[in-house]
Amino acid sequence: MPHQRSPNEVLSDRAARMEVMTEIPPARQAPPRRSHTVQVSDFTMVVHVPGQPAAVRVFTDDEQDEAHGYAAATGGTVVPLPLPMPGGVAEVVR
Repeated sequence: MPHQRSPNEVLSDRAARMEVMTEIPPARQAPPRRSHTVQVSDFTMVVHVPGQPAAVRVFTDDEQDEAHGYAAATGGTVVPLPLPMPGGVAEVVR
């Protein structure tokens, strides 16, 4: 007859597995802080990383080198802004 494990043994195994799973904390990569305030209208390009929607980042004209570097490092694509309006929708007059 196989050895039956006590509830404490079962809990210890589960705790050990959880410890292994949580040893490496998830890495959160934040974009560098800008030294000046920018408005949404200042962004002229976006880097889109396929399959990683959380990796999208936007850049200004002054950050063009950073945009291309980020795209190269992540396998992303630099997309110029503003994006064209979809399906022939007229541009909003400001």
